[in-house]
Amino acid sequence: MGLLSFLLGACSKQPAAPTSKFHVGQVWAFTPPINQPNAKLTILRVESDGKLGTIVHIAISGVSYGDDQTTIQHLPFAESAIEKSVTTLERESGPVPDFADGYRQWRQAFDAGKGGVFTSTVAEAFDAVTSIAQNHEAEPKLVKVYLNPLIMLLAGAEKQNGRPLTQEEVLHIRDTAVSVMMTPEQAEKFYKSLDAKVPVHRMNPDRVWEEWQKIRNEVR
Repeated sequence: MGLLSFLLGACSKQPAAPTSKFHVGQVWAFTPPINQPNAKLTILRVESDGKLGTIVHIAISGVSYGDDQTTIQHLPFAESAIEKSVTTLERESGPVPDFADGYRQWRQAFDAGKGGVFTSTVAEAFDAVTSIAQNHEAEPKLVKVYLNPLIMLLAGAEKQNGRPLTQEEVLHIRDTAVSVMMTPEQAEKFYKSLDAKVPVHRMNPDRVWEEWQKIRNEVR
């Protein structure tokens, strides 16, 4: 994986809705990942960007991965990636799952020039986020991958508050940020599959408070 962010407050000025065949509330079948025959995607939001064009935000349901997880809350895609993934429209409109946290995290990183969208197929993105090593002879070492970089979440929160964050606030942002567990190899694949605009420093979540004290002035 619900993993892009990241976080604290949507933009006050929302872009005009683009012309697209994809609409909020639609449910589509798509060419599924291996061993995920019941996978479906729900359109959560459709918006325009001056450089990337139409961005389609989706949730994925009907899957099984990780520790008995069955959904991914929020993933942002280029419209072309969705077009080459979907097969059948199964529902034209209806309610959508809550995706506010994931979207806010992604939006903050995106507006800061540190976030991007998936340009691969939905199945490829799913595999990049959730794939589990097939070698069961040894338990792989897992790392926590934040779908939205911690450094941007902290910088955005500090700017919004207008003061330095307390240790409690820093740890709260870390603990509530959208993340998934991956092997180091899967994490590297994820970072490459996400079309981020520029490289971004990856903070050690176990030392997030100490690291933030050292680098906070560099990102303000």
